[in-house]
Amino acid sequence: MPFKIPPYPDSLTNASWQKNKGLIAKMAGETGIGDLMKKAVAAYGAVDWRKFKIAEVAAGSGMSRTQQDIDDAVKEALKEGPKIKALDKAVRDIEVAAKNLAAEWKNNKKIPAASVKYALEISEEAKTFDYQITMGTISDALAAEKKETEDSLKKLHAEFAKLNDKLREYIDKFEGEAKKATLAKYTDFWSEYIRGPGTVLPTLIKNHPEIKADWDIWKQFSNKLKTPENQDEFDKQIAILVKVAKDLKPKIAHI
Repeated sequence: MPFKIPPYPDSLTNASWQKNKGLIAKMAGETGIGDLMKKAVAAYGAVDWRKFKIAEVAAGSGMSRTQQDIDDAVKEALKEGPKIKALDKAVRDIEVAAKNLAAEWKNNKKIPAASVKYALEISEEAKTFDYQITMGTISDALAAEKKETEDSLKKLHAEFAKLNDKLREYIDKFEGEAKKATLAKYTDFWSEYIRGPGTVLPTLIKNHPEIKADWDIWKQFSNKLKTPENQDEFDKQIAILVKVAKDLKPKIAHI
């Protein structure tokens, strides 16, 4: 699964704390919890979480992406490590402080049990959130994201390899099949041996500009079925495509 940015809990914000800790608890004096929450929110905001979405941020796309692009993206994500650790500490400080405060309030008969319970809940929520953002948890998620991106790239390469094999098969057979082709059965020949290569060639242009000139000619016949009006027109078209196929053959031999 793609890396999911752990959302910062609203319950661990100063605004929520001030609103829910209770009127009597407020009158008991400063607790320091609100300030710790402010620090945690700031620490969370300092992390560039998008860097962990390797599939999105790695350089390149499609067949132009490389393993090195993925590795470089992972290295960039790991640079966020110190910020993750700072966030981890900030959240753990809330957990400990809220737990200690609950114990202090429990011994104060003036503080309602509801406020004590709330402080304990905050400690538990901080503990739960801390698990989500510790470096160990984030590293595991990053490793999973890296593998998924790598697997996706391998799958794409495999799919393109099959297409390229099919393209070479089309081009290798083209001259022989063209000699057997007839105007009467043009549609069948077009569907297999003209349209077929026409679906693969444009995917290669970006990384193999040397075949662009051949594609510019081929696409005039492959992009849309246009049955020749007569035998002379058919013969001319076949002659053009045979010439292009011969030119393409050595160019795509090792793609």
